[in-house]
Amino acid sequence: MLNRNTRFAPLEDHLSRDHGIDPARRAETNDHTFLKRKTLETLRIHLAADGNTINGYKDRIANAEARLRAINPAYTGNHGLDLATRWQTGQPAIASLGNKTSLVPELINMRTDLAYDNGVKIGSRARWETVAMCCEAAANAAEAAAAGGQ
Repeated sequence: MLNRNTRFAPLEDHLSRDHGIDPARRAETNDHTFLKRKTLETLRIHLAADGNTINGYKDRIANAEARLRAINPAYTGNHGLDLATRWQTGQPAIASLGNKTSLVPELINMRTDLAYDNGVKIGSRARWETVAMCCEAAANAAEAAAAGGQ
């Protein structure tokens, strides 16, 4: 009977709905029932924040790979992450998405992009962060080796 009850506590609901503050276990949730209770403005804030996060990871990886290709033109990344797709994060672009009915699926898609790679669940932001750090470390090492060899 209560298996679809996602209302843990009135205070949690208030903080989430009105202030965009989620408990840690719900911070990156894709639960449609939970997300649809948020206000329109809170959904827009989450879309902008999550979009900036994933776009930042993509930029870091792309920049590190460009540095690696400058040293070794034959370099190709094998992480398989989609670096070409950019999420809209500006308030006018997010506002043009419309009402809550369209914002909730967009937020779910964005969070799914953060958590999945080619249909395989990889676990929240850890994969993007790890790939970005590894690419940056490889670029730094390659630049140091190239500078030392000159």
